[in-house]
Parts: sequence; C-alpha cells; structure tokens
Amino acid sequence: MEDKDRKENITIKGISSEVYDKIKKLAKETGKTIGEITNEAYNTIIMALDDVSKAGNDIINMIKSGEIKVIENVDEISLTGEEIRKFNRRIVIRNVKRLEFKDINEEDIAKFIVSISSVGYISIPKGFNKLALLEKARFIGRIDES
Repeated sequence: MEDKDRKENITIKGISSEVYDKIKKLAKETGKTIGEITNEAYNTIIMALDDVSKAGNDIINMIKSGEIKVIENVDEISLTGEEIRKFNRRIVIRNVKRLEFKDINEEDIAKFIVSISSVGYISIPKGFNKLALLEKARFIGRIDES
C-alpha cells in the first residue's frame, strides 16, 4: 500500500463539539465518512495555502525585478490617474495614513494597483465604484468620496 493511501486512527485534540457536529452532519448528508470529509477539508486548506504562498512569491519576485513598485510608510499621499498611468508600473500601496485618489477610474485601479493595505483613510472621487477599490484593499480604516 502506498504511503498516501495509508489510513490510521488519529485523535485531534481541541476540535469544538459544534464543528465536529457539523462535520458529522455533512458526512451523513453526503454519504461519506467523517475521515473523508476531514481529509478533503485539510487538502483544500493545504492547496489554498500553497496557492497563497505561490502568489506571494510571485509578487515578491515582481517587486525585486522592478515590475511592481511599493509605496509605503507615508503619512499622506495624493495620486491622480494621470500620474499612475505615466508611471506605467503596477503598484503596491501599504502603511499609509491618508491616501487620496483624484481623477482616477476603475480601469486605472484594475491595471495598475496590485494591492492597498494598512491605510487609515482613503479618499476617492464621487461616484467611484468602491467595490473596485475594496477588491484590492485590506486593513483599511475608512473610505470616503470627495
């Protein structure tokens, strides 16, 4: 028997009864064993972590090669769509207290902004689709239209 097919009884401490009951119910509904459901869940987590790790490494390599520029550790910055287009590189923005976007459109965000993280306040033009920005954003204090 191959190692990957090896099965053994394993006790996992610390599983809440609520989570176990949900897994047990799912196993019953799908006709699978609790072990099968658990293995599928673990494999899904492992694959997702591998994907995240690969994506993170890809971004790090693009930063090292200059394909992506990082703007970070700034109190306040105002960027226009024209400035971003002229810069003509993908940008990561992080650790900024106040970020203002002027005369920018969703295409600029989609094409040039890789991510925005740890920004206390973001000002966007009136009518700008916040969801286009939030798709790239993590750990944002507040977003307002101006």
